[in-house]
Amino acid sequence: MAVTQFAPSSPCPGSEDEGPIIAQGVISGNHSHPPDDLVKLGRDIEASLLANALKAVVEHRVLLNEAKTVVF
Repeated sequence: MAVTQFAPSSPCPGSEDEGPIIAQGVISGNHSHPPDDLVKLGRDIEASLLANALKAVVEHRVLLNEAKTVVF
C-alpha cells in the first residue's frame, strides 16, 4: 500500500485545491500502521512538500504558462 500526498500551490490565495502541482511525493505504508500513524505520515510529507514548493516559488524556479507549469 502506498500513501500519496500532493502539495498543490496556487497563485490565487484561498484556492489551495486549485492550480498547478509544484511538488509531489510518495510515502510507503503497510497494514501494520494504525490509521493515526498514516495520518501523521501524510501530514509530515505534506508539510515537507509544501515547504519545497514554496521554496521553488520564492527562488523563481516555477514558470506558469496557461495550463502548464514548469519547475526547475
